[in-house]
Amino acid sequence: SDRPDPLNDFLCKVAVPRHLDLVIGPASTETLRSRGGTMTQTMNLTRKRSDGKPLKMRLLIEYKRGGRAVRETADVTDFPADL
Repeated sequence: SDRPDPLNDFLCKVAVPRHLDLVIGPASTETLRSRGGTMTQTMNLTRKRSDGKPLKMRLLIEYKRGGRAVRETADVTDFPADL
């Protein structure tokens, strides 16, 4: 992060359709330090069956910045077609 204040209590939640299996590992840290901190988290997404349905997921990211709770959501649908 290039912000002057750190992000604390980081949490990432992911939802996928029923035709997909998701395994998500823990974040490497719950605090993203300011000015150059890094954080990693592993997700493995697997199709239960190959029925041509597209890959998609919804992300919910929660954290605190300066003591204020922040909640952000994002839909990811632009995966390559051959995955």
